[in-house]
Amino acid sequence: MNYSTATVAVLGATGKTGSQVLAVLSDAGIVARALTRDLSNARQLPFTEWIQGDMNDTACLRTLLEGCNRLYLNSGLSSTMVEEQSRIIDEAKRYGVKYILRLSSPAARPDATDNPGKWHWQADEYLRLSGLQWNVLRPQSFMQNWLGELAASVKGERSIYEAAGGGKKAFIHTRDIGNVAAALFNDPGEWVNAAIPLSGPAAISYHEVAAAISVAIEEPVTYVELSPADARQRVMQKEECRPGWQIYTFLRPPPSVAEQLKNCSAIM
Repeated sequence: MNYSTATVAVLGATGKTGSQVLAVLSDAGIVARALTRDLSNARQLPFTEWIQGDMNDTACLRTLLEGCNRLYLNSGLSSTMVEEQSRIIDEAKRYGVKYILRLSSPAARPDATDNPGKWHWQADEYLRLSGLQWNVLRPQSFMQNWLGELAASVKGERSIYEAAGGGKKAFIHTRDIGNVAAALFNDPGEWVNAAIPLSGPAAISYHEVAAAISVAIEEPVTYVELSPADARQRVMQKEECRPGWQIYTFLRPPPSVAEQLKNCSAIM
């Protein structure tokens, strides 16, 4: 099965992963069509066509999907995500898309107790049962997420605040997710119809992150281990008001590698 001769539709095209998917597709000479609400956020790339609109607009979806046989499916995490993505999967099938690659989460599992894990699992299952060919990507935390609050606290205080203790994660660069996506869009081969866990090359702690940044900026950076209560209070004190499920998501311990592989095998 090789899909490389037709256009790839991309949703979430200006986000951390969607922008990397577009960049890798462009480098490979694969034609892509991307949707954005604001064209000023669109990065102009060879082989990329931008469409202005909203994924909840049926006419915009038609313009995006007609003539495409592959779709990168990603959207913001919210209580309406499953409904929105289920409708997009149906529309994609209607307009002739044959293969969908969905960005999911390691938290997706049938027995998830947190909302993001439940929502991702439900969307994954809807795609699995759609009758289309598919893959689901479940990457570890993005390195690019360090460029937000972590970068600000390093810049302002030379400190990193997390409630991770000595725990480790195999953080992944979003460019690597883009590379995997492009390879699957070219030909998923034996990986088709499977959930795929993704990670960086090594699991590291925030102690190691602080040490690496210290070397890079030639100044000491300290990792401050927060208790869950202190971390919750810190999040709630931010100017940005977050719903309770988001706070819970930020503070829950990540699933182990064994749990992730078990969850992926459950959907294959």
